[in-house]
Amino acid sequence: MNDELSFLEDVPPETLIAQISRHNVLQEDMERLLCLENIRKAWLNDQIINAYLKLIENAAEKVGVLDVYFFTSILDCKETAKHYIKDMHRGKDIILIPACNKGRDHWTLLVVDLKKDSVIVVDSMRSKTNPGVILIEYMRKNPLLGKNKVWTINVLKGLPKQQNGCDCGIFMCQNAVKMAFDLPQFVVQEEIHWIRRAMAVEILTGRLMPRI
Repeated sequence: MNDELSFLEDVPPETLIAQISRHNVLQEDMERLLCLENIRKAWLNDQIINAYLKLIENAAEKVGVLDVYFFTSILDCKETAKHYIKDMHRGKDIILIPACNKGRDHWTLLVVDLKKDSVIVVDSMRSKTNPGVILIEYMRKNPLLGKNKVWTINVLKGLPKQQNGCDCGIFMCQNAVKMAFDLPQFVVQEEIHWIRRAMAVEILTGRLMPRI
């Protein structure tokens, strides 16, 4: 383990490791981010994803994020979904939305382009199901995002595909960085081992590393 992360080896699971805005990250959350031996532990949970997307929002002035509970609230037909978008769109060009499917076993990134009235779907598994359709159906009914506005949907093609069933959260977070800062390349599977550790350092320090 990297020197910056070595202290985590003997920390109790319930220990608070980092706090990003209102999102608390515990040792057991970091174990999911860093542990590659156990596939269940390697699958990112809500706490890591919420905290990491907040780091992106803090670093990108024109980018807003909605936490994971927004899309799950839409799937579960809960009224709480509307509370997550109040005032979020003001002064932002794009909104990043982490979308977990109905089976709760795959993360996809949805990018709402408020200038172009479009939703971009970034999926590392190239799934047949499209969460962007669900999001657009919701937005068309919601006055906070422009009721009856004509939204278009764009599924990005030719993305690097994840090679296992546990790295979708890593791909989704890094795809969010790519879209937020308009970086030239998407991450590939061979980089994930290093990226997991880099993400852990970013969460611990409370800021993203510089991207070229």
